[in-house]
This record gives sequence, structure tokens and C-alpha cells, in this order.
Amino acid sequence: MEIKEIDLKERTITIFNDVEEGTMATAIEKIFQINREDEEWIKNVQNVMAASGAKFNPSKIDIEMPHIQILLSTYGGCVYDGLSLYDAIKNSKTEVDITCFGKIMSMGIVLLLASKTRKAYRNTTFMIHEGSSGAIGKVSDMEDSIDESKRLNDIYFGIIESETKIPKAKLDEIRKRRKDWYFTAEEALEYGLITEII
Repeated sequence: MEIKEIDLKERTITIFNDVEEGTMATAIEKIFQINREDEEWIKNVQNVMAASGAKFNPSKIDIEMPHIQILLSTYGGCVYDGLSLYDAIKNSKTEVDITCFGKIMSMGIVLLLASKTRKAYRNTTFMIHEGSSGAIGKVSDMEDSIDESKRLNDIYFGIIESETKIPKAKLDEIRKRRKDWYFTAEEALEYGLITEII
């Protein structure tokens, strides 16, 4: 039985544009594909070990696969689409590392927080702000849209609050004043948004 070598170049996903359906779908498909390939690779290793007459249970061996790498630079975008990739990263059996370039803003912050290992280049700019809504139509339609925007804002700020050291008072201030908060890689490290500056 042959065990194929793992191609590390094929484990990199580059997202240098808006958080939108097409880009997120491509990234999610790639994560799922790598997870399926890794499960198959691990099973092959276990089968080879079992066939070798090993005196232990190969299925009990913990095999850590090379991590998936996401290279990220974004102004943000659609909350729904961003949350779909956030969930895919969080639930990936193969660990996902994220490296930031240039700008990580709005929904890009939540994408970043899906990973355990979060690196950023020194000149990366970060930005958190309240989500926006383009409510139009009848008053009842606009009220529904505003309620949904509030729900999405609660999810967005809830993730930031639970995954970082940013004080709740600071996040409440951003929501209340409806201002964009820009900060540096050094501040991102201090607040726990990233784990390392490159």
C-alpha cells in the first residue's frame, strides 16, 4: 500500500479581496477537500501499520497533519458569508493558521479569530466597526432588516468579545458611537487578536 507525500503548497488559501459568497465558497470547499484527503491519508497510514503486525492499535495513534494556511487581507464584506467560513475554520479537523497582510477590517476580524494561530506582518492595519444595513421598502420590512442587523451585530461583537482581550466597554463604545476603530499590529497583539507579529 502506497502512502502519498503531502504537497504543502496545495494547503494554502489566499483571500485578498472582499468577504463575499464566491470567495468564501472556494475557501470552504478547499478546507473540506483537505480534511477529506487528510482523513484518507491517516487511514492509509493506520492500515500500513496494522498490516506490519504492530503490537499496538494504530487507530489510537494521534497523527497531526500539516496545517492549512490562509493568507488574509480584506476590507470585510458580508457577515453571512464570513460566518460560514468562520464556522468551517473552527470545525476543520486539520488545523488552520492565518497570516495577515495589509488590512484586516470589519468581517475580516471575525475570520481571523476563527484560527488558533494568527500572525500578522508589522504594518497590517486592523479595524472594527458596527455592521451596516441597507434597509429599504415598507416600514415593516425595514424594521425586520434592522432587527436582523442587530442580531448579526450581536454575533459579530460576541465573537470578538469571547476571542480577544478587548474590554467590553471598548466594544460597547464602538457600537454606541458608530465609529470605525483602526489599530496597529502591536495593539492587535496586545488585545489578543493575533498571536505573533512577523
